[in-house]
Amino acid sequence: MDKGEEKRAPGGLPAEAPLSPEGMRRVLDDPEARRKARFRLTISGGLPSEVQPFSLDLDGRGQVAVTRFEAAGAAREDTGRVDEAVVLRLLRDLGAAAIAAATPPRVRIPPDSLVGRLEISLGGDAQQIVFMADEEQARTAGFHLSPPVGRLIEDLYRIGSEATKTASLKP
Repeated sequence: MDKGEEKRAPGGLPAEAPLSPEGMRRVLDDPEARRKARFRLTISGGLPSEVQPFSLDLDGRGQVAVTRFEAAGAAREDTGRVDEAVVLRLLRDLGAAAIAAATPPRVRIPPDSLVGRLEISLGGDAQQIVFMADEEQARTAGFHLSPPVGRLIEDLYRIGSEATKTASLKP
């Protein structure tokens, strides 16, 4: 992407496999299906001095992995665990976030912005939410997340920090 080109927040749910109410019920009702659920939060972009890019993976069994990418390209991974009840709570709260994400902000993401990408997989169903990760940049650009999506992302920052015993992951 050219420096002057603007990034665009994709609209709506992915057409190929959005999170379905049936898939969400299956994950909530069936512990085996729930263990296959996965959240992946990735922060990238911005100016090199702003933030260290990272990804956070949380699976349905409560396994957490946070990978930080160094400027030289090296990666450092910290792992941890949360109780499966925490994952179940996130999945219960996910319904409102998935619905809210179906109408994302129609704001262009300016060049050199910190961009967050939240990917949620429930077996065969998947959804991706793209957002501006730096609150000040988002406010300046007029980019606002719906409250349910914002809470889900805040929960993932907190879970990743606590499970890996690291300082706040939030940019």
